[in-house]
Amino acid sequence: MVTLLTFRLSVAFAAIVGVALAFIPLLAVHGVESALALGVLLPPWVAATAASYTERNRDARGIDLMLRSIGAGLWIWAIPIAVLALSSLRIRQCTPGEGVAFMVLGPAVGCALAACAGVWVAGSTSRPCLSPWLSATIPLGAALVGLWAFYATPTVYVFGAFAGYFPGAIYDDLVQIPTRYLTYRATMVVAVLALSVLFDALWDPSAGTLDLRGRGRRHIGALLVSAGALGVVTASYWHGDHLGHWVSEEYLVERLGKTEQGRDCVVHMPRETSPEDAKRLVDDCDFHVERTRKLVRATSTKPVTAYFFRSEDEKRDLIGVGRTLIAKPWRGEIYLQMGGWPHPVLGHEIVHAVLGEVGRG
Repeated sequence: MVTLLTFRLSVAFAAIVGVALAFIPLLAVHGVESALALGVLLPPWVAATAASYTERNRDARGIDLMLRSIGAGLWIWAIPIAVLALSSLRIRQCTPGEGVAFMVLGPAVGCALAACAGVWVAGSTSRPCLSPWLSATIPLGAALVGLWAFYATPTVYVFGAFAGYFPGAIYDDLVQIPTRYLTYRATMVVAVLALSVLFDALWDPSAGTLDLRGRGRRHIGALLVSAGALGVVTASYWHGDHLGHWVSEEYLVERLGKTEQGRDCVVHMPRETSPEDAKRLVDDCDFHVERTRKLVRATSTKPVTAYFFRSEDEKRDLIGVGRTLIAKPWRGEIYLQMGGWPHPVLGHEIVHAVLGEVGRG
C-alpha cells in the first residue's frame, strides 16, 4: 500500500488538512465541527485509494482487498486526528472524550465506508484509470445530497453516510451526541460489514472480477446474510423520519398535530392547543407578516409557514436545534417553541422569512 501513489497523495493531503485545521480556532481540536470537516474532505481520497489498490491487486482475495483498503482509510483518518490531538495540548477542550467520539462516529466510519465503495467500484469496472475518479465522486455526491436535505426540508441537522453529523445552528453550544446519530452510524457500520462480506463472496481472485453466478451459488449463505443486512440498512433509510435520521415536512405536521390557516400564515402547532390560543397565534402571525411586507414593500402573497413546538426538547428532537429560534427564509418557514402571547420572538423570525421574498437575486 505504501508504494501506491494515490495512498501517498492521500496521506500528504490528510497531513495538510490536519495542520490547516489546527490553525482554525473552531476546528483546532477534536469536536463535531472538525469531525464534519474531515468527514467531507477525507472520504473521496480514501475511496480513490481503495479503488487504485484494488486495480493493482486483482489477484487478492476479496476480504483481503476490503480489509487492507479499510485499514489504509483508517491510517489516512488517523493522521489529522493525531495532529488535532497535539493541537489540543495548546487549546483548551471542554469535552475531549466526546470530541474523540465524534471523530470515530463521523470520519472514521465515513472513511471505512468510502473504502468499501472504492473497492466495489474498482471491482465492478474494467477501466483502471477511471475507477479512482468514479469512487471519489460517491462521497462527494453524498455530501451534495446532505446539502440538498438542509435546503429542501425543514430539518436543521443533517446525517451523512460519509460526512457524519452536521448539527445545524452554530448558536447551540456544547453539541452532544444524540441517540439518533448513534443508531444512524450503527446502520453505516452494518453497511460496511455487509458490503465486505458480499464482495468477498462474489469476488473471483483468479479472474480478477466479480462472479455473480458461479461464486454466488457457492456462497449462498453469505449472500443471504449480507443481503438481509443491507435490507435492514435500506429499511432504516426509508423509515428514517421515525428513527430521527432525517425529517420530512409531513412527519413534522403529523407530530405537532394541528394546522390553522390565516390570511398570510399557515401555522402548525401542538394538537392540544385550545381554539382560543390557536386563533391568537394565527392572528399574531398574520399581523407581523402583513406589517413587515408593508414596510419592505413586498408583493408576495405566499403564506409564511410557522412551526410551533411544545418545548425546546421537542424542537431539538425533531429538527436538531433546541433553544435557538430559527428561520429558513428560502422556504418561507420559521421554527419556534410555544410561548406567551404575543410571542416574544415571532415578529423577529417573520422578518427573516419575509425578507427572503425580496432579498433574492
